Amino acid sequence: MNKVIRTKSFMLLFSLVGISFASCSSDDNSNMPVNEPVTLEEINGAYTGKAKIGQGNVVNEVNAAFLVKENVLSFEEFPIKEIVGSVIEDKSKVDETVAKIGKVEYKIDFKATLNNTKTAVIFDFTPKALELNVPEGEAVKKVVANVVAPVQGAFVKQGISVLSFQVDVDKVTVDGTEKGEFVKIKYVFHPFAKKSK
Repeated sequence: MNKVIRTKSFMLLFSLVGISFASCSSDDNSNMPVNEPVTLEEINGAYTGKAKIGQGNVVNEVNAAFLVKENVLSFEEFPIKEIVGSVIEDKSKVDETVAKIGKVEYKIDFKATLNNTKTAVIFDFTPKALELNVPEGEAVKKVVANVVAPVQGAFVKQGISVLSFQVDVDKVTVDGTEKGEFVKIKYVFHPFAKKSK
């Protein structure tokens, strides 16, 4: 379902990620969850959740999954609907075009470090461009989406282990030419739960 979303909500969301909500026993908030100690090895595994994909004033929510292993975060099926919708002329054929393209794998390299209290793992992502061959009519467009990571990601454990991060597509090129009037796409993965073994 489409929802109106404001940019400030994204910033608020990520200003809270990775903060430990530890409290003193004398506080009124003694029932607030406390981030448990974590290690770098604990980040490895499979994650699932609902991604919020915002473009302009609209956000879509989709199921997504990824794997974290050896400093790489891998999607077997990265959500591409908004990218495709930004580059084809006939907007009524977006879903049909996405189906024709099929599953798109995408990998993001990262560096992981523990925070000072060892209660969160901080992710510094170095995304690469995402390349798509987008069919439209008799032609196939070569689309290159420039992916950036505007904020750090964070892994924390509060009973369950979760990973939160955001990547944006800030521009696209079609057959080598930058798409004019492109509206940035924000992909918010928060919070994604690690599957138990």
